[in-house]
Amino acid sequence: MKVKYLLAHKFKIIGWILFVPAVFLGIYQLASGEEPEWLTFKVPALFNTDFVIGDGLEKHRSFVKIIENNWADEILSIMILLSALLLVFSEEREEDEYVMKLRLEALLWAALVNAVVLLFCILFIYDFLFFNVMILNLFLLFFLFIARFHWVLFKQKRITS
Repeated sequence: MKVKYLLAHKFKIIGWILFVPAVFLGIYQLASGEEPEWLTFKVPALFNTDFVIGDGLEKHRSFVKIIENNWADEILSIMILLSALLLVFSEEREEDEYVMKLRLEALLWAALVNAVVLLFCILFIYDFLFFNVMILNLFLLFFLFIARFHWVLFKQKRITS
């Protein structure tokens, strides 16, 4: 069965090549807080802190402001997101109705586990640590789906061979 929204299998290889180093670099950067200086640029920022919180000078507030920002976390986030999308939306070598069923079940399982983890974090994690949880939660659904789908495929291939 041909599905319109799946990419060719070759994109899965590109996805893995980008995904693995991006995840490890992302975890390292999140844990260490290190950011390379050469990735610091002046960039336009929408909804800057002064606009949202206010600085007491109402007439000087602006919607867009030029700020200095290090782009390491943005680049890693984009790499993780794009590579995860390539992994999730790429066909398997043999894509049939059964693989599509496994895909759907993995997606439903990942959404349920993601919701349970998020509920737990909302109830028991506070302050700035919760912000870090939300950063990780941006990608958790993709991670869970990729892990579950490939685990189920691995088990199925092992059973049938």
